[in-house]
Amino acid sequence: MPDALTNVRAPAVVRARRLLQGKFRHQEGLFLAEGPQACREAARYAVVRTLFATPAAAARYDDIVAAVQLRGGDIVLCDDRVIESLGDAVSPQGIVACVQYPRSEEHTSEL
Repeated sequence: MPDALTNVRAPAVVRARRLLQGKFRHQEGLFLAEGPQACREAARYAVVRTLFATPAAAARYDDIVAAVQLRGGDIVLCDDRVIESLGDAVSPQGIVACVQYPRSEEHTSEL
C-alpha cells in the first residue's frame, strides 16, 4: 500500500478543495461528497473521479473503494489533515469523493 498523502497543498488536494466554492463546482462539473453514505451513493449512481480516504477508512469502506476502482476512479490515500481540509464536517469520517454532476437529459435539445 502506498504511503498516505500528507500535504494539504498537493495539486490534487488543492483542485478538490476548490470544489468547496460554487463557481468552481460549476466550472469543473464536479462536487464533493463527504462521508461513507454520500460516497457509497456516489459510487453507485454517479461517476466518482477521485476518492480521498485515510488508510483506515479505505479498509473500513472497502466496498466503496472497490466500486470506485471498478468504474475507473482514482483512489488517493491521505491522512486526516487532508480529509479535514476537503470538507466541513465536525467529525470527518475519513472519506471524500470528487463526483461528476449527472448529465440532465432535459437540457439537451432535440433536433
